[in-house]
Amino acid sequence: MAARSSDPLTAATTSILIPVLRLLGFRRKTSRLIARIQDDILQFFDLQLEAHGSKGFCVNYASLSLFCPRDYLILQPGARLKRANSAEAWLPAKTHVGADASMAKVVNMAQTQALPFFDATKSVAGLLECLKRESWASRHHLNLDMAFCEARMGRFDDAKSHALQAIDLYQEDGRAWCPEYIELCQRLIGGIESNKLAEMFQRWIDHSVGKLGLSKIRQ
Repeated sequence: MAARSSDPLTAATTSILIPVLRLLGFRRKTSRLIARIQDDILQFFDLQLEAHGSKGFCVNYASLSLFCPRDYLILQPGARLKRANSAEAWLPAKTHVGADASMAKVVNMAQTQALPFFDATKSVAGLLECLKRESWASRHHLNLDMAFCEARMGRFDDAKSHALQAIDLYQEDGRAWCPEYIELCQRLIGGIESNKLAEMFQRWIDHSVGKLGLSKIRQ
C-alpha cells in the first residue's frame, strides 16, 4: 500500500473521497479540485482552505458550460456543502484523524447535496433550467450563460434575446472588461445568423479546456 500524504487533507481526500467520486467519473485535477466533464459541461468539487492557516476547509461544487469560453473557474451555478442546520460546513483537517472524520462527513453531504445537483445539471437542458432559477448580482453574466445554453440547444430566438439583454447590461455596467463580453455576445449572435455555430462552439470548448487545464479530465 502506498504511503499516505503527510498533509492530512490531501491524505483524506485520496483515501476516502476520491474512491467514491471515481466511480461516478470524477478525476482529480489538483490536490484540491476534483472534476468530470459530461455533455461539454464541467462539474467539479473545490476544496477550499480556511484563511489564516487554521487547516479548516469547506467544499464548494459547481457546474459550468465549456462551450461558453472560459478563462477561469466560477462557482455559479453551484453551492457549498452545508450541515443539517443549513450552516456552511467548515470542517477540521489539522490531524489525520480529524481530516478522515471530516472527509467521511463530506462524502455523506456530497451524496445528498452535490450529487443531486450534478445529476440535474449534467445536460445542457438541465443546466439551462438551473440557470433560469438563479438570481445573480451579475445579471449580464447570467444572461450570457443562458444565451449560450439556448444556442447550444437550437433555441436561437431565445439565445439572441438573452444575448441582447446581456449586451445592454454590459453597456450599462461600463467597466473596463465589459467590451470583451459584449463582443462575445455579438459573436454568438453572428454565429447563429451565419449558421456557423458548430465550428464556433468547438473552438470555444477547446479554448476553455486549454485555459482551465482540463485535457486529462476530458480524455
